[in-house]
Amino acid sequence: TTEWLENMDDAPGSYKGAFAEGYETTYDRLRTLSALSIIEVPLYNHYRGEEASLGSYVAFDADGSFIGYEGCGRGLDEIAHWKSTVDNGAADLQPLLCPLGKYGYDSRCRGWYDTGKKKWERIHIDDDPLYVTAPYVFAGGVVLGQTTTLPLVDPKTNNHIGQILVDISPSLMFNALTSNTV
Repeated sequence: TTEWLENMDDAPGSYKGAFAEGYETTYDRLRTLSALSIIEVPLYNHYRGEEASLGSYVAFDADGSFIGYEGCGRGLDEIAHWKSTVDNGAADLQPLLCPLGKYGYDSRCRGWYDTGKKKWERIHIDDDPLYVTAPYVFAGGVVLGQTTTLPLVDPKTNNHIGQILVDISPSLMFNALTSNTV
């Protein structure tokens, strides 16, 4: 189910306040994500005139939450209306989490998440955990792009916590790399 929070203090686990740690509750995960803004905004704004990066996000294994940044004026509104269908293959990946017809975006039911996590499970730290998808139509159904993912791993336990991802547009990336102004 998609849930919008207007205030972090309304998130499950907010009673922990400054003592929050780990990834157990939504509040714990939001506090972890707040540290990423120092990376996300410069990454998004790197190309200024070209939208080579469409957004950067973190998806968590605990609840499938999908949180990130795609700039001002672009929302994740379509995620609230996302539905598991034959075309997006969510039910094939996770039939219990995302049966056909279920509304509500769950990152664990997306190919980029599933394949990126499985790659990490096979190789752990011994090889390159970066996963880059083939071009596909994003969940909103409008933009053709690619997703790059890396595992988010708890440094204390070496447990998989989720996937960090950046959505890119191959054509915009190519334009940015080949322009004379780069």
